[in-house]
Amino acid sequence: MKTRLVIFDFDGVIADTFSITARIWRQYAKKTKIEVAQDDNFFRKFFELDWRLSADKWKIDKDDFIRFYNEYYKKNNPAIKIFPGIKKVLDTLSRDYILAVATNNKVKKIIPRLEEFEIKNHFQVIVGVDECEYKPSPEMLLKIIQNLKISPNQSVFIGDMDGDIIAGRQAKLKKIIAVTYGFHSKERLIDADAIVDTPEEIIEAVK
Repeated sequence: MKTRLVIFDFDGVIADTFSITARIWRQYAKKTKIEVAQDDNFFRKFFELDWRLSADKWKIDKDDFIRFYNEYYKKNNPAIKIFPGIKKVLDTLSRDYILAVATNNKVKKIIPRLEEFEIKNHFQVIVGVDECEYKPSPEMLLKIIQNLKISPNQSVFIGDMDGDIIAGRQAKLKKIIAVTYGFHSKERLIDADAIVDTPEEIIEAVK
């Protein structure tokens, strides 16, 4: 069936948040005296889509980490940028498809970012962990297609982590596209239907 809906992850697909996230985890490791490698490749292997699974690897107090994470953002207000080219991709795709966001972030946190980047109006539905289980649960993907009354086999999902692929498979979506410029490297994304290295390649991969 013809594709009608394209669902985007936010972190690692639209917004370039890997470096900031890795920096926070490095600083938390230093605070709690956990020895970790400093290179990005370590975190590309370490990070899981559901951050709680990453926390379990270090056996850390999740509430303490959340406090540290929120305090870091409050104190430093780190600048977040969208990936070069992604706005043009959204402009192009929105002419032919319905667009949505499924994020393991809170909607109330990313809406100001989408407004800041002047791309919020591209998305008809934005769903996050405010109201759904963390991916790789398919709940938020299913919620989006149900709200829009669109069939799974008319829906494409674009993510950057292996858990996104699992979520898309469990939701029985038509196609899962993985990007290599986000959190996970290509070797963790091999089960996707298509793998792209740049935002611009998404347009062709959706077809």
